[in-house]
Amino acid sequence: MQTNFGVSKTHAILALYHLFSGILVAGLAGVDALMAATGIERLPTARRVVLVGNEISPGNPSVKPYGTVVRTLWGELAW
Repeated sequence: MQTNFGVSKTHAILALYHLFSGILVAGLAGVDALMAATGIERLPTARRVVLVGNEISPGNPSVKPYGTVVRTLWGELAW
């Protein structure tokens, strides 16, 4: 995600997380106007996931139940 200087990526990601939570956009200030301006009638549904990066180490693979070995962030996401 690319943002302008001074704009927090963390805040932008948190906003997206909540925006796609299934909440009615009518309850979010300014979102209905933004959707109208862009021609979007309704938000798509999305399944969300959170990965804590400081708990995942590429040099230290994670052994899952039944012997599956996960070595990457993408592997954790897939697991």
